[in-house]
Amino acid sequence: MQFLWNDYEFTVVQLGRGQVWQNLPRHQHSINSYEMHFVTKGSGSVIINDTEFQLKKGDFYMTGPLVYHEQITNPEDNTEELFLYLQASG
Repeated sequence: MQFLWNDYEFTVVQLGRGQVWQNLPRHQHSINSYEMHFVTKGSGSVIINDTEFQLKKGDFYMTGPLVYHEQITNPEDNTEELFLYLQASG
């Protein structure tokens, strides 16, 4: 799926829902990539550029191009989330 917004074309690369069973190691995406997460259940934390944020149901966060991030799930209350991964060109 693609859409145009303010002269930028966005492509939905991945759209889904899932449970975070294990920690997602520190990584970054390309210069034109954006990732959005909405926590629907569980708890854990996300580390974005060396700053840690606690996650719980109802939280939303987004990472952008070249932003280092990692997600840590609570093994007793795994995080479940909706996620959207976009790439922009323009």
